[in-house]
Amino acid sequence: MQDADLDATVSAHEEAVRSARENSIDRAMYRANLGVSLMARGQRSGSVKDFEAAIREQEAAAAEIPQASQEYVRVLAGLADSLAARSLMADSRADIQQAQAAYRAAATAGLERLPEQAIGSAHNWGSWATVRESFPEAAEAYGYGLQAMEQLFRTQLTRAHKETWLRDAQGLPARAAYARAKSGDVPGAVEAMERGRALLLSEALQRDRADMERLAQTDRADLKDRYEAAAWRWNQLSRAGDAAIMPEPGTSRAPTPTGEALAEDLRRPKGDLDAAIAQIRMVPGYERFFLPSTFPGIVADAGGDPLVYLGATEAGGFALIVRPAGAAAEAVWLPGLTDEALAGAALWDFCGYTLKVFGGSRSWH
Repeated sequence: MQDADLDATVSAHEEAVRSARENSIDRAMYRANLGVSLMARGQRSGSVKDFEAAIREQEAAAAEIPQASQEYVRVLAGLADSLAARSLMADSRADIQQAQAAYRAAATAGLERLPEQAIGSAHNWGSWATVRESFPEAAEAYGYGLQAMEQLFRTQLTRAHKETWLRDAQGLPARAAYARAKSGDVPGAVEAMERGRALLLSEALQRDRADMERLAQTDRADLKDRYEAAAWRWNQLSRAGDAAIMPEPGTSRAPTPTGEALAEDLRRPKGDLDAAIAQIRMVPGYERFFLPSTFPGIVADAGGDPLVYLGATEAGGFALIVRPAGAAAEAVWLPGLTDEALAGAALWDFCGYTLKVFGGSRSWH
C-alpha cells in the first residue's frame, strides 16, 4: 500500500469515528479500525506520533466494548499487536508487559468464544516473543494456539467451514516445537509436532469420523447424537458475532445473542460438547477419543524405529530425533532451514511441516 493510500485509509476511518453515535459499538469498532490503520502508517513511516495515536484509539475502543463480546477479543488482539510493535521500536519494558497481558487476555478469551482469533493472537505473540528470544513465553503463546486448533478440531465432524483457520494454523506446530525445544523441553516439542501433523493432515479427523460411525452402531448411539447436537450449536453461536444464527431445519430463526448473552450461550454447548466427549471416552475402545498424542505414546507407536521430525520457522529450523530404545529425544539446530529459504519448495507442500524417518525408509506426511 502506498503512502497516499495509507493516508486516505486513516482519513476515512477518522471520518467514520466522527460520524458514529457516541458510546455505540459501531463507534468503538471504528476507533479500533482507525488504530489499525494508524499503526500500519506508523510502521511504514516510523512515526512515533502515529504509534501513540494508534494505541490510544485501540485502548479507548477496548474500554467501550463489552468484554464478553467477540468484538472485544478482536480489539484486544489488535491492541496487543500495536503494543508489541511499539516495544520493538522504543525498547519499552512497560509496552512489553502490557502487550504480554493483552495477548494473554485475547488468547484466553478467544479460547472461550473465538478460537480462530486465539490462533492469530498466538501466532503474533509467539513470533514477537521469538524475536526477543523469550522462548518460554513463545512456548506459552503457541500453546494457546495449539489448544485453539484442538478446540476447533473437535467441531470438525459437523463443521464445513474450516479452510480459513487451517490456513492460519499452518506452521504453528513447528513454531511451538521450536520454542519448546529452545526452552529445553524436547519431548514437548515432539508432542507439538505430532499433534499438529495429525490435525493439519486430517488423519485424526478421518479416524475420529470413523470412530463416530462405529459408535452409532453400538448401544451408546445416543452419545453420537449428543456430540453432534452440541457441536452444531457451538458452531452456530460462535459465528453469531458476524452473522445471524441459522435455524435448524423446521424451526424458526432465533435472535442473535451478543455480549454477555452470547458468552453464556457459548458456555452451554461447549460444556455439553466436553461432557459428551468425556462420556464417549468411557465407552470401551474410545478411551483416547480426541486426546492428543503424548511423548510416551509416540515412542510406543514407533516400536523400535527411530523418528525424525523436521521443522522450519522464521527464526530457523530444527530436527527432532526420537530414539525409542532409550525413550530419548534430542534437538539438532538447522539455522538455514527457515520459512523464507523453503518458500515454494515442494517439501513445504506437506501440512504440518513434518518428516518421519522409520529405520532408514522414508515416509512423508
